[in-house]
Amino acid sequence: MVALSKTVSRILIAAALAAVPMGCSDKGAAPDDRRVLEERDQKVDQATRGQISTVTAQAIGAYNNGDLTALLNISCGQLKSELEQTRPEAFGDEAKSDTAARGPGNVTDVSDIKVVGGVGSAAVTVRYARHVEGLDSDDSVRFSATYQKEAEVWRLCGLN
Repeated sequence: MVALSKTVSRILIAAALAAVPMGCSDKGAAPDDRRVLEERDQKVDQATRGQISTVTAQAIGAYNNGDLTALLNISCGQLKSELEQTRPEAFGDEAKSDTAARGPGNVTDVSDIKVVGGVGSAAVTVRYARHVEGLDSDDSVRFSATYQKEAEVWRLCGLN
């Protein structure tokens, strides 16, 4: 993960690797949920697409603002557990430093949304204001995101 700090990158990557089997799985879901998410081509309704796009933009916005509390409020699973262990001041300082280097990120695309029960995944493209090493020629980076629906609300479980 290029656009985020090392600490936040480790948290998000660890969360993404563990999200579906550890805390972001649907009730009764099999251990191979990742394979199911990747292979199943289920039609996703517009309301779900909108909610997943919104929570993704909120997460990037929270990082841009160094707002750990806001990110905790929309996260789930291992990501949330890891973020709960992060000092708000350190999170804010790292986010401020990253944003100063490459500018704020803006979600420009949320696609390939797949949902199985209360678990989802999507491809996310974030564009930054300035080029830094690791961004493509369009000053963008593409992430793979995982989500879980809790109490009728989609939450972000991982971004890598």
